[in-house]
Amino acid sequence: MKKNQLLGEMDAVDLVAKKAAADAALAKAEQNIAAFEAQITEAASRKELTGKTVARYRELYAAQAISAEALENKQNEAIAAAASYEAATASASAAREEVVKARAERTGIEQQLNNLRLVSPVDALVIARDAEPGATVVAGQAVFRLVDTSTLWVRTRID
Repeated sequence: MKKNQLLGEMDAVDLVAKKAAADAALAKAEQNIAAFEAQITEAASRKELTGKTVARYRELYAAQAISAEALENKQNEAIAAAASYEAATASASAAREEVVKARAERTGIEQQLNNLRLVSPVDALVIARDAEPGATVVAGQAVFRLVDTSTLWVRTRID
């Protein structure tokens, strides 16, 4: 066996399905970011428009061309537009955090999948297989015994 050559692979049981679910969650979170960014753009536009409208209504109110109630209505619309912008910004921030979480979960699952691969740590010769295919093994249990062919071990018995 050469170094890093695959010796065996343990069954992933449900990790493949978990990875698929993590990939789907990541894709959904990324799509949510796009949707919330569109909402931010819309809310920013509305906020700017209502701000300009309020400024015009203040001038009209100062000239006594409109009632105080009409000015208050436009000010309330401006407050609602600003709140909508803040909500969209907060939602986009939460969606970005969800992407970070989904990526971390996917990375963890990928690492678990990689841990299921048994690879040779050195150029070696396999001298024993301590677990048969399909057998259940526990963490730390030897599955293969390898001998490093670059070293020489002599076992003797001296009287």
